[in-house]
Amino acid sequence: MLGKKRSSNKRFSLLLLQENEIYYEDFACTYFTNNNMSYKGRLHFCSHSLFFVADDIRIPILRFPINKMKKDKPIVPFVPGVYQEQYYKPHSKDSLFEIHTTQIIEMRKNNKDHPYIFRNITTKQLFGFMYLTTRDFLKKISSILNLWLNSNKTIHEIEEILRQQYAYRKDHFVFDVTWLEDFREEKIHETTCVKVMPLVDMPGRLYLTNERIYYQPFNNISAKPVSKYNLTDITRIVKRRHLLMHSGIELFTKKNSIFFSFERYIYLK
Repeated sequence: MLGKKRSSNKRFSLLLLQENEIYYEDFACTYFTNNNMSYKGRLHFCSHSLFFVADDIRIPILRFPINKMKKDKPIVPFVPGVYQEQYYKPHSKDSLFEIHTTQIIEMRKNNKDHPYIFRNITTKQLFGFMYLTTRDFLKKISSILNLWLNSNKTIHEIEEILRQQYAYRKDHFVFDVTWLEDFREEKIHETTCVKVMPLVDMPGRLYLTNERIYYQPFNNISAKPVSKYNLTDITRIVKRRHLLMHSGIELFTKKNSIFFSFERYIYLK
């Protein structure tokens, strides 16, 4: 296909999420349009919506709000007809599914910022996973779907439940030691923190050894699953405020600076 392409992970940004929306994970998939076109990309699973980000930057990012999906059958498996199977290859039958929604929000067409376009639709949106089955995907998302579509709770109550669930997940998240540069490194400290970036805070796990500082975010939005900083490259450490609290530190290295914020106050002399 002609035209510029770009990694969908780099094209997607946490700035596209709504306030209080939580990002979970993403999956490689193909989007099949109603005019017999197909686009490869990634489907991003968030607490309030699903985002499809095509590799082809000419195609807008599509947001599917969960509260606009049909209550009885929001996401259902799709079984192609006998003469349709060739069109959906290499996707297997158990990886195809439909999203039944009444609204799609288009954003960042041609990778440019512009006012979002809200489209009210009646057609079904067809997808196919590359490395996941529809059944496994529904297991991951079913609790979120039920919370939005099959409960009488207000949006504030739903967001509070989501926040509590995410807090529980953070408390039980453990750094993956297989990312250590050297298995002989000695662990000094491990804690939950937030990596503070322009307009976005990314929660994760900080792991300190006698040689390096490792940071592993809770989600896979970053192209690097784990960031690594050699202690020998750190030239200065400065105490910072975050959300008006003395809970942050900024690490200055030979190349750049990194800002971490912790749940407790930081006291540096």
